[in-house]
Amino acid sequence: MWTRLLLVLITVNACTSVSGSRALPRSDRPAVRGDGVAVETTAPTSARDLDTRDPSEAFGSAEAMAAAEAKGLTPILRVDDEPTPPPATIREAIQQGRTWFKFRIRAETVDQSGIDKDAKALTARTVIGYETAELHGFKGVVEVENVSRIGGRQYNTTENGRTQYPVVADPSGTEVNQAYLQKTLEWATIKGGRQVIILDNARFIGNVGWRQNEQTFDAVSTTIDAGGHVDVHLSWLANANRIFGDDSSMGDARMSSYLLNVGTAVGDHGRLVAYWYDLDYNSSSDMTALSTQTLGGRYKGALKASDDAAPVDFLLEYAHQTDTGKNPNRVNADYHHVMLGVPVGPVKIEAGQEVLEGSESNSGAFTTPLATLHAFNGWADKFLTTPTTGLEDNYVSIGGKISDTKLKAVYHNFHSEASSRDFGSELDLLIVTPLDEDSTWGAKYADFNAEDFATDTEKFWLWYETRF
Repeated sequence: MWTRLLLVLITVNACTSVSGSRALPRSDRPAVRGDGVAVETTAPTSARDLDTRDPSEAFGSAEAMAAAEAKGLTPILRVDDEPTPPPATIREAIQQGRTWFKFRIRAETVDQSGIDKDAKALTARTVIGYETAELHGFKGVVEVENVSRIGGRQYNTTENGRTQYPVVADPSGTEVNQAYLQKTLEWATIKGGRQVIILDNARFIGNVGWRQNEQTFDAVSTTIDAGGHVDVHLSWLANANRIFGDDSSMGDARMSSYLLNVGTAVGDHGRLVAYWYDLDYNSSSDMTALSTQTLGGRYKGALKASDDAAPVDFLLEYAHQTDTGKNPNRVNADYHHVMLGVPVGPVKIEAGQEVLEGSESNSGAFTTPLATLHAFNGWADKFLTTPTTGLEDNYVSIGGKISDTKLKAVYHNFHSEASSRDFGSELDLLIVTPLDEDSTWGAKYADFNAEDFATDTEKFWLWYETRF
């Protein structure tokens, strides 16, 4: 399949070489901060730019500190003192390429009722990446990722057999995180190979950037500048390289899935998006019950009462999901998410409701298996799989800055969508401080109090990360 893709890209290059090419303009795509939570902001199209994020940005939920908090992207890679002539040969393209390095060390503890021993994990994530210079519109990217355990094995990685401890899903291992060929046209960018794909706020398609082993996709994708402030993302997915790693039976999710996401700016007020996601898992993946088609739309923006007033953020989103492929369940479920964010002095208060519909008859609930799930429904990760009777998450958050230090608190109240069951509540706390332009440290706490779902769980994280 990759051979056919290469031939297609070469043909496209031959057809467009006369007119030349330019980089696709940046569009409203998400960056993923060091705390692993997606935030909607202006993101670039190159692999190295995925690592030019301001590490001081940190948010409690994917919607909580979105556009109003995003400061944009600050390059952190080497910049030559004098412009370098564009390469004329493959050798020059390789010589003029760029590299990047990322490192994150994190301590995580988990105290979970029903499991006698507490989990204690200290892990380190190291990433080295390389991108060639662009030659006739082509460039290549390769990125290698290593996750290493430091010290004892007092945690369950899901594949180490230590089930006497709670789960910390950061297994050790080394793998190719990204490896793709990119072709830039005047009106589109095409990628083929292993790559990161993040759409909107990562609620449906994300990189699970919070975990040490990032989720990537073996895919062919294109981002199209359709003109008139309209951008289109279209991709075909052959496999999801999941956070559990190559050595785990859950590490790969084979599929033949299609993603379509169309977005446009609405004046100066916000962004309107329509999307269609067709997830069709292969029988060999043991995930056919997650094969679904989702059609939805979202409108996110900010409004001012006057020119001098602070903007009020809002989100309106709705989607409908049905079963497809070899899904053994009948799925006919809705999703909605509404949010309002109001500035009050130096802080912002946000309140919202997110609902994933379920059923008391045990038919399929609304699911988002390729999302950055940690960013939603509480950081204790009790709802990574939607309960059969659905989920209603009513939340309120308050966040702000003291100097460059960001603080956030979020409270969730969880209920069954299809019944009167009270699932419980959760308190989440976050602090993130930049140490310099490229480094940051942070701490996070989650306390889930169970009622009629799961068990009481406390989690704490402390981390340091740098990139250059």
